[in-house]
Amino acid sequence: MLKNNFIFFKKAVETQIPQNFVDPQFLDNEVLFTEYDTNLKLSIILSDARVSISITKEKNKNNFLNFVKQTQNIKKNYKIKEIIFWENEKINDNSHNDFSKITEVNIESNLINVNSEQEITNSISSCLKIFTDLKILNGEDLSQLEGKQYHKLIKSYERSSALRKSAIAIHGYICSVCEIDFFEKYGEIGLGFIHIHHLETVADSGQRMVNPETDLVPVCPNCHAMLHKQHPPIHPEKLKNMLVK
Repeated sequence: MLKNNFIFFKKAVETQIPQNFVDPQFLDNEVLFTEYDTNLKLSIILSDARVSISITKEKNKNNFLNFVKQTQNIKKNYKIKEIIFWENEKINDNSHNDFSKITEVNIESNLINVNSEQEITNSISSCLKIFTDLKILNGEDLSQLEGKQYHKLIKSYERSSALRKSAIAIHGYICSVCEIDFFEKYGEIGLGFIHIHHLETVADSGQRMVNPETDLVPVCPNCHAMLHKQHPPIHPEKLKNMLVK
């Protein structure tokens, strides 16, 4: 794999993976995870033409069996090429619905340009959505135990509170995309509430001088999340034009 492809792939994985994917192991064109809730083992792979996600049986056989059952006939609802079932080293068409023989499931994206960071990111997102949605469907009772503590090693980036204050002083508290004013909408509880968005992400730019007038804009939490639905983030003016009238 070319160096740029690996950089795109690694960045895309880091921005797309849910918080409950733990113990990442980055290889050349693959990253291995354990999914915390189900204890299933997954790998995300970038080939010469597509992204694929592999879910294997080795960690938790019961959860894997439930996952496989839910996978039947779901392809049509997602932007992917196919879902392949494996029985050890051979493909299993599962025509007899004998789920117990399946040892691995592969979710494969459509063909992509592997030199495009955006296409890699979108393909990982599409494949992961299937896994996340199927995991939700695995149990009849959707109530789940939560609150257990676990440790995860993450990299964070320092933000300046002084820059936030300067940006607000320059731009105000109104969202630059949808133009919501939280004080006007919610009264006193909304006074002084707004997110500040970096037009160039801190993770991409690294340590540098930031101009609060030209590099920062106020946005509401919803618009902030939508800006980061893509990588690199959508420009606020472009998102503003995308708003449904």
